[in-house]
Amino acid sequence: MAGWRPLQNLPRRTRRRLFWLSLGLFALGLRQIFGEFPALTEKIYSRGIFCGVRYLLDFSVGFLPFPLVYLLLAVLLFLLAKGILKWKRNPEKLVFKTRLQRFFLDLGAWLGGIVFFFMVLWGFNYERVPVEAKLDFKPVPLDSAALYQAVEVLQAEMIAARQQITQDTAALSADFMPENLELEMRTHLSGFLQSQNYPVPGRVRAWKIWPGGALMRFGIAGIYIPFTGQGHLPIDMPSFDQPFTMAHEMSHAYGFGDEGTANFLAFMACEFSQKPILQYSGRLNYWGYLISEFYQTAPTTAQKISESLPAGIQADRRILRNYSRQYRSFLSGWGRSVNNAYLKTQGVEGGILSYNRMVVLVEAWRKKP
Repeated sequence: MAGWRPLQNLPRRTRRRLFWLSLGLFALGLRQIFGEFPALTEKIYSRGIFCGVRYLLDFSVGFLPFPLVYLLLAVLLFLLAKGILKWKRNPEKLVFKTRLQRFFLDLGAWLGGIVFFFMVLWGFNYERVPVEAKLDFKPVPLDSAALYQAVEVLQAEMIAARQQITQDTAALSADFMPENLELEMRTHLSGFLQSQNYPVPGRVRAWKIWPGGALMRFGIAGIYIPFTGQGHLPIDMPSFDQPFTMAHEMSHAYGFGDEGTANFLAFMACEFSQKPILQYSGRLNYWGYLISEFYQTAPTTAQKISESLPAGIQADRRILRNYSRQYRSFLSGWGRSVNNAYLKTQGVEGGILSYNRMVVLVEAWRKKP
C-alpha cells in the first residue's frame, strides 16, 4: 500500500510509544477475556500472578520506612516538569502540527503504560469470583422489616462494645487504640481470610499519611494505590474510625476490588478480632451504612432510633460528622464524582453506591447456615 512503512523503519521513539500503547490495549483485551471467565481469573491471576506481585512489592520497596506514594508523586512531578520543559524548548524546531502529533502519541503511550501496569499489578481482580459465590452465601435485597431487625441487632451489639471500652460519655480518644494498629488489623483481616481459604500473600501496608485533609478534601476517607501496593488513610482521622478504614484498604491490597466487598471484609476483620475497640469501629461504620439504608424506607423511625443512641455513641458520631464537614468543599464533590466514574469504568455498576452493598453482604453472611 502506498505510503505504508514497515514498523521497523519507524523512528525508535515512535516504535517505543506504539509498544506501550499496544501493551495497554492488550491488557484491556485480556481483561475482557477474564471478565467472561471469573473462575479462571480467580485461579490464574488472583490466587496466582497477583500473589507473586504482592510478595515482590511487600518484600522489597515495602520495607521502606515511608509511604511509597510520596516517592510516586515526586517521580510524577519530575516527569511532568521534564515533559513541559522539553515541549517548550522544541530543539528540533518542529512545526506545531508535528509537535501536536508527538504529544498525542506520547499521551497514548503514557496511558497505555498506566493501564498495563494497573491491570497487571491489581486491576484484573475486579473480574475475580464474587466473595459471596466463593463463600457460598446469597445476598438478597432487604425490605423495611428486615432492615429494622438488622438495625435492632446491630444497635445492641454496638452499645455492648462501647460499654466494654468505657462507660464515659465523652468521645473515644486515641488512648483506647492498640499500640500497633496496622499490625493488629493485618493480623485480624488475614486471619478471617485464611479461615475462609483465601490466600494472604505478602505483608500488606496501610499508612497514615500527611497532610491530614489531603484525602478528605477530595471526598475519600482512604485509598489503595496499585502502583505502590499500599493503602492510605488521613493521619488526622478520628482514632475509632481508623481500624475499619485500615482494614478496608488492606482488603483492596489482598486483591478485592469491589468497595462493598472491602467494607464487608473490613467489618469481618473487626469482628474476628474479638477486641471491643476494634469491634466497635466496625459496628459504628456498619451502622452508618445500615441506618442510611433504613432511612430510605422508614425515615421517621430511623431518625428516632438514631436519636435514642447512648450519649457516648452520639459523641463519637458527632466527631465523625464534624471531621467530614471540616474538609467539605467543591473538591470533595468533584472527588466523589471522579471516584464514581472510576468505579463504573471498572464494571462496578453502582459506582460509589457499591459501598452500601456491605449491608446485603453482612446480613446474608449472618444468616448463613
